[in-house]
Amino acid sequence: MLRYFLSPVVLARNRLFPVKKLSLLKEKTVRLPSEFIQGKEEMNKHSLLLRNKTKKQKVVILGAGLSGLACADEILRKGKNKLEVVILEKNSFIGGLAATFKKDGFLFDLAPHRWFTKNEELNKWIDELMGKEMIWVKKYTPMYQFGKFYKYPFEIGDIIKKIDPLKMIAMLGTYGWTRISSRIFPKKILTMKDAYINRFGYALYKWFCEEFNNKLWGEDGCEIMSADFVAQRTRDLSMITIIKNTLGLGGKIVSLTPRFRFPKLGIGRISENLYQRIKKNGGLVKTKVSIEKIVKLESGYQIKTSQGIFGADFLVSSIPVDELIKMAEPKTPRQILQATSRLHYINQKIVVLLANKLRLTNFTWVYVHPPKIKFFRFLETNNWSPAMSPKGKTSLAFEYPYPKGDDLEKMGDKELIDLTIADFIKYFSPQTKKVDIIKGYVFRVSKAYPKYDLQYREPLGEIKKFLKEDYPNLQLIGRNGMFRYNNMDHAVFTGQLAARNILAGKMIYNIENVNEEAEYLEEKEV
Repeated sequence: MLRYFLSPVVLARNRLFPVKKLSLLKEKTVRLPSEFIQGKEEMNKHSLLLRNKTKKQKVVILGAGLSGLACADEILRKGKNKLEVVILEKNSFIGGLAATFKKDGFLFDLAPHRWFTKNEELNKWIDELMGKEMIWVKKYTPMYQFGKFYKYPFEIGDIIKKIDPLKMIAMLGTYGWTRISSRIFPKKILTMKDAYINRFGYALYKWFCEEFNNKLWGEDGCEIMSADFVAQRTRDLSMITIIKNTLGLGGKIVSLTPRFRFPKLGIGRISENLYQRIKKNGGLVKTKVSIEKIVKLESGYQIKTSQGIFGADFLVSSIPVDELIKMAEPKTPRQILQATSRLHYINQKIVVLLANKLRLTNFTWVYVHPPKIKFFRFLETNNWSPAMSPKGKTSLAFEYPYPKGDDLEKMGDKELIDLTIADFIKYFSPQTKKVDIIKGYVFRVSKAYPKYDLQYREPLGEIKKFLKEDYPNLQLIGRNGMFRYNNMDHAVFTGQLAARNILAGKMIYNIENVNEEAEYLEEKEV
């Protein structure tokens, strides 16, 4: 997974589409990103305008992650009190994957979520929402391989110092051969392995991609994963662009900068501030809600839940799309139900260690390649914000990916915590003693990552086509709602665009274009 094994490089190209001077509440000309604009026929076909204009229209949003919260916030702030908004969340907390937890006086995030975007509208939005809570964090995010820590992005000088000279020659040589052979013997790029080799050469792929991705996505992950993932996560990055960046010959890329923004008290503060603003503007967020059925009516929906029935004129979903399909009534056609079984995810166990030391490493986070170490990434909280820990203490979070039925899924919490402590001390912090670790916790994250295997496109296309044709007032947003590996800014933006479609009364924006391969899109008048 190049997002992680080349995270600063990968995240560098997460290009979101800037929107300037945008307001769907103005009746006059509005400037919009061209790739998001549906054709008139498409707008009319999937019109969101409802028959009943005499009462407040109701919006139900499934999921209180960043995308769902951002959608509700946008509707309530710009809808001039014309819409009722309810968010239904199955967990006892809000924020989804970007939540902050508190245990024994420690605040901690479960994964390295940071705020960065190329979309200036979103930067202004976060400034308005968070105020002085956002701080700048110095970034040091190496990858661990061959018993050493390699800088990101790769720097020629750093590699020469740390890698065997023969390996360095092999990396450059195999990349050169890849460039020559691809011209003489063109090959279709289908798998993750194909894409990595095409961009970086066989040697770099073998030493710095294969083990990590096989750990994350499962055995032979690079051969069963689609090249789509590499295209989405790395854009036009290659060995050449790495060299250019190292030598200062290319332009600065946002994710390659040496620092990033982060809420002083954890990434969950974004969701908490959104919740407060939603509540202030009349919205309702209900947690611990189990959704049982989603019944399509002649106009709108009934959502049957463990806490009663909710009526909706508009429905926005950020819950896993395969689960949404299984809840739908009238009963979904067998072909579509079968398609959901062909969408796969990676689950996670996350071990959080609380430590009686101010700092145990100097890493913001680390990408861990060797298969003998079962976690693929870890972060240290105090290297993000010391304000999240009690004085003189710190915490760390270790991510363990696993497919359903894996041995890791069956491992007991104490055994996993002990394994984590042992591997952390042995490979990353030999000066740390076991007695320095105060306590450990294990968190389980279901469907953390959508898995772009070689077969995912066909069933996903069938599902989305079915929903688009049979559920015209439904919009999918967020990572699991869209089955797309979105970042935080993408998640927020999909929620905002869904809200703007509702406010406009028709599908003006094509949310599917968020986080596509295209460059930042130009505007045009509508």
